[in-house]
Amino acid sequence: MFDSGQTNKIKVLNIYDVKEKLIAENTAVIGYGLDFEIVGQSQKEPIKAACTSTWIKENNKWACVMHTETELEEK
Repeated sequence: MFDSGQTNKIKVLNIYDVKEKLIAENTAVIGYGLDFEIVGQSQKEPIKAACTSTWIKENNKWACVMHTETELEEK
């Protein structure tokens, strides 16, 4: 998903604290933390985000039907 945009490219550095929940036979929700950087830009620290996605199983294949990302601020 990160490479599908037409602008900046994202390099994923770390995926952590993955939690998943099957909420129905054909529906799952996944949440995780993500550290990444934007290729070609010099950041002092990786950007941190909290991500969630909802997946639906149709015709024996899983497809992501919703994805969210919220950048986390360091305090």
